[in-house]
Amino acid sequence: SILFTQGKAVVSKDQLITVFDAAEFVKKGEGEVIVTGYVAKNESRFKGLAEKRAKAVATLLTEKYGVAADKVTVEWKEAGEAPYGAAQRSWDRVVIIRSK
Repeated sequence: SILFTQGKAVVSKDQLITVFDAAEFVKKGEGEVIVTGYVAKNESRFKGLAEKRAKAVATLLTEKYGVAADKVTVEWKEAGEAPYGAAQRSWDRVVIIRSK
């Protein structure tokens, strides 16, 4: 999981290790990844934010860490589909990377 600041789609430096680890997984031939962007319910006013977050992570994987683009699937969900819910709202500002 890569966490984001509210309303932002920039991956902070302290989250890069997770992106790096995912890139290493793919480059070692262990599979492909699905990158899914989410927004917290209170971020619904930021149009397209989940998509921007997912694409920001995918860009890092391919451009910074050298993962082949065909090994990365990008998807995003809207506020009503957040993975954690109201009790952990800050965790809903996330991109989750999972193996395919």
